[in-house]
Amino acid sequence: DARGQRVFDDSFLLCFNAHYEPIEFTLPTKEFGAAWQLVVFTGPEEETPAEEVPGGGTLTVDAHTAVVVQAPDGV
Repeated sequence: DARGQRVFDDSFLLCFNAHYEPIEFTLPTKEFGAAWQLVVFTGPEEETPAEEVPGGGTLTVDAHTAVVVQAPDGV
């Protein structure tokens, strides 16, 4: 912050796939978030990934798609 104090907040991760095939991403371990929740998904509705993935789990991102996941502070 303005006084040099550490700011605590949720963690966010952006995964984007510019490739023509799906790519599997490994999410940060539980040290960074016990669970990662889907916030933004730019792909087709029928391809929406799981709403929540455990820390250290994998997330498959479809071709030409971006995904934002969030590990809420305190989860």
